[in-house]
Amino acid sequence: MSDIRFNSWLHRSGTGGVYQDSSGRVGIGTSSPGEDLHISSNSPYIKLEDIDNSQDWLIRGTAWFDIYDVNNSASRLVIDSTGRVGINTATMTTANAGFDDLVIRSSAGGNTGITFLSSTTAQGTLAFADGSSSTAPYRGYLQYSHNGDRLVLGAGGADRVTVDTDGNVNISGVTTAKSFVPTEGQLSHKNLIINGAMTVAQRGTSSTTSNDYVCDRFNLSYNGQDEVPTFTQAAVASGTTPYNLGFRNCLKVTNGNQTGGVGSSDYIQIKYVPEAQDIATSGWNYKSASSYITLSFWIKSSVAQAFTGSIWSRDGTQKNYKFDTPSLSADTWTKVTKIIPGHADLSFDNDSGIGAWIFLYPMIGQSYTTSASDTETWIAHSSGAYANNITTTWWTTNDATFEITGVQLEVGSVATPFEHRSYGDELKRCKRYYQQYPELAADGYAPYPGSGAAIMTTTTAGWAMNYDTMRASPTVSWTGNHRMVELNTDRAVTGFAAYHGSASTGWMVITASGGGMTAGNAAIVGRNNDTTAFMKFSAEL
Repeated sequence: MSDIRFNSWLHRSGTGGVYQDSSGRVGIGTSSPGEDLHISSNSPYIKLEDIDNSQDWLIRGTAWFDIYDVNNSASRLVIDSTGRVGINTATMTTANAGFDDLVIRSSAGGNTGITFLSSTTAQGTLAFADGSSSTAPYRGYLQYSHNGDRLVLGAGGADRVTVDTDGNVNISGVTTAKSFVPTEGQLSHKNLIINGAMTVAQRGTSSTTSNDYVCDRFNLSYNGQDEVPTFTQAAVASGTTPYNLGFRNCLKVTNGNQTGGVGSSDYIQIKYVPEAQDIATSGWNYKSASSYITLSFWIKSSVAQAFTGSIWSRDGTQKNYKFDTPSLSADTWTKVTKIIPGHADLSFDNDSGIGAWIFLYPMIGQSYTTSASDTETWIAHSSGAYANNITTTWWTTNDATFEITGVQLEVGSVATPFEHRSYGDELKRCKRYYQQYPELAADGYAPYPGSGAAIMTTTTAGWAMNYDTMRASPTVSWTGNHRMVELNTDRAVTGFAAYHGSASTGWMVITASGGGMTAGNAAIVGRNNDTTAFMKFSAEL
């Protein structure tokens, strides 16, 4: 063309031609272009030819809009007359109705995917909207936060399911399923520790005696003190995290005034002893280093420092597993979790004997400790490696306090929420190891269970006793003043002897003062106006 003419055909051949109007709009196949470029034909195509890369493309406008890969004879992007979009397909109807607004097909017939590429501190989001105000633009969403590596499923405009970088899942609502099948651990009776919430204290709520119990199942001992420590069942203060989690009691140790400083054999020790069979049948594959058991507890100290503890296996080749708590802030409850692997040398007999000793030390001298270089790994047990070396600040602080509660030992590599049990359930479990009578401590004349006795001589009677089944035949002891009532006559008991018994029943010979009893008569045994009098049955490990 030698010049540009408006409102005329620039070139025309047959029914085709190029037309330019006075506004500069160009029509191909039409003399009435409606836009800057208007192509009109039965099959309007635009071809893009990349000479360098030998790749040809067609932009086609037929019954649908189509970007067509000429080299591979494939439609890459299609928009039909209803607004449906297809990628690598022009047949969106192959998808279910209602799910066909966007259909993506693999170009090779294999896997298909979508990638949201964001920066390392940004988010990628797929949102489901039903409006433009408030939370309507994101009533539902699937969002990945690269800052923290967190996947979130949202519903109702709020986070509902969160998956963190370790695979931990948090669900904000109720979860229902046909069945819950854990890959490790169990759904109930998971806590191998009895009285971990420190609710039961049959012997009393305070003691200053070594090798004693306050909270059942937790043995307390000390050595090398200048002033004895005090052990108590104490209340967990309201408003604290353990209180809000349901804990109302803790085991509290109050230090004495250790004016002599630190001795290499000084210690205060808290010990828990599970039965071997409870570990052997727990489901923990303790011979495998890839199978775990998890110990967790809440701890608080009036002194800011770290503390130490250990687990000592007692069957077969004895092994020790030392651990430290983190450094605690003073007077602040902290949850401690220790994930403990199995070991080929571990052994736990399927019996009612000692399975392990679990120790926690407010203080332990260096005669019994080693450095932390071999901490949190199973090592051969030795008397000089009960625990790691420990800071002695707590021991040298007069009236320093140490508190624990929520002790849980469970199969698996995760510390799950504490398994709270009713007081009655926990008391029943504790009575397998210790029980004392009468249980009505305030009644000075309370009789004992199975209190019927048969008089044998003028001064003795045979007393048959029944009690809750215990771990083994118990050791029987007594404190305080007791009486035996024959008909209407009270006689003070002066001795109990010749006990014979099993895990659930027993009998012994009772000696009474004064004489004059009649053989063959029946008698009742109980307290003699003494609320401190108890019959005690112990099968502790």
